[in-house]
Amino acid sequence: DTMFIDYVRVYQVATGFSEIPATALSASIFPNPTCGTSELQLNATESGMYTIKIMNGCGQLVAKDLTTAVKDQTVRVHLDMEQLPPGLYHVLIEGNGFKYALKLSRLR
Repeated sequence: DTMFIDYVRVYQVATGFSEIPATALSASIFPNPTCGTSELQLNATESGMYTIKIMNGCGQLVAKDLTTAVKDQTVRVHLDMEQLPPGLYHVLIEGNGFKYALKLSRLR
């Protein structure tokens, strides 16, 4: 099996894009690619509520918004991809003014 991990820069939106420290918010998905279910590991140094969205390649929301509370810790979130067709998806994480994005591949 092959494991792919995709890291994306983290930005804070104000009047433009400004890079924030990578340690403020990070995430990873395993397994990736998946045949049905994956686990998102979210690490945040700032406490708060974080929303997780799964979007298809056209930018359409394909999975219900998940909201999780984070308090200076690592949180694991189960991602159920079994009902989605094979393809490339974007997992978007937003909270406390931060946005983070990961790619997730769904195989047959």
